[in-house]
Amino acid sequence: MQPLNIQAYSSQESTNEYIIELQVTSPPDWDELQQPVEAFLIQNGFSIVEFMYGADRFTWRLDLAGLTAQFHVELLTTSFWFETDDKVTYNAIKLGL
Repeated sequence: MQPLNIQAYSSQESTNEYIIELQVTSPPDWDELQQPVEAFLIQNGFSIVEFMYGADRFTWRLDLAGLTAQFHVELLTTSFWFETDDKVTYNAIKLGL
């Protein structure tokens, strides 16, 4: 398994949503994506609470020292991003990346 090369490249704050978009160089094939993403999340201090998948998106519900976030990967746009509901979690993730 090749580790993911991920770095934050954009973030947005709004009153209801906090998004941190990530740039991934050489993402793995869709069929092999779950394991390297989970390794990246665990390496960065997240506990995986739940994994969900649909037709074109993987979503992980995460815990970071009691803070809740979601990590999304979308196949059609090859997009990777964190989503939080509050500024504390948003800032904690940004600082850790």
